Amino acid sequence: QRRDFRSNKEIEDIESFLGTSRDWEIKGLRNQEIIDFIKINDILGQEKYGTIFAELFIPEVEKYQRYQRVFIQITEMGITTKFSSDNNLIYLTELKTAAPIEGASVEIRDDFNQVFWTGKTDSEGLVRTPGWKTLGIKAKEEGQKPRQWVFARRGEDIISINSDWGTGIYPYQFGINYDWAPLPQELTGYLFTERGLYRSGEEVHLKSIVREKKEGKWEIPEAKDFWVFINNSRNEEILKKKVNFSSYGSSSLSFVLEKDAPSGYYRIQLSPFEDEEERNRYFDNNIEGSFRVEDFRPANFEVS
Repeated sequence: QRRDFRSNKEIEDIESFLGTSRDWEIKGLRNQEIIDFIKINDILGQEKYGTIFAELFIPEVEKYQRYQRVFIQITEMGITTKFSSDNNLIYLTELKTAAPIEGASVEIRDDFNQVFWTGKTDSEGLVRTPGWKTLGIKAKEEGQKPRQWVFARRGEDIISINSDWGTGIYPYQFGINYDWAPLPQELTGYLFTERGLYRSGEEVHLKSIVREKKEGKWEIPEAKDFWVFINNSRNEEILKKKVNFSSYGSSSLSFVLEKDAPSGYYRIQLSPFEDEEERNRYFDNNIEGSFRVEDFRPANFEVS
């Protein structure tokens, strides 16, 4: 879906929207460095602000190196951003004087051009926004981190930036640890049974404790319903049940083993997802535990 970021209206004719589209033929001898120029006035005309996209096509080289691209923004504004899954910080300044820009309109969009947040900069040129996890922005492709697009506007002057890796300042340069691949939901917890070793036909008592990471702090999760899956030593699912967590972030569950339950290790999985495909996709949010089923006789002790 193509939408004009200035008016948010759908673009019906991309050629007329772009305004100027032309080809330049680079003239010169082969295998020699050539310096050529793109004259901004030839493209923007009388417009004071705008954007220019240029692409150099080299058919002789491999396809991944065939296109060299550049995106030029003609603007009087400078934009500095800090992106994270929980929140973003956006700073707008005058390029000429570095003075903060107050009252500029700011939007956050995703790769599909959907607007997720709007606001304005304060007197210090700053605006704080929710991050992609809070906004619910999804990645364009599975396995990728959701990308955020920031558009800032003051009158006819528009500037944009996205959250892709590129030139900038990173926490590791200052010896600071940081989460470079945050998850949409980050959970940790502990599963345990009261004994750990059982015989067939006995009752098992399971306890679960879960915490969710929010803005770098472990807190009691907002979600109160989780799913418990138990597989026996033959990898057969013997229990699937939704459990409700208390206001303390814990739950308990009891069940009775079959009288002919096979011996060996039994695997316990606690997950916010019922669907197996989602559990496999977001495996970092699954909490694992185990217990054993064996034939044994309690040891007899004689104290004298």
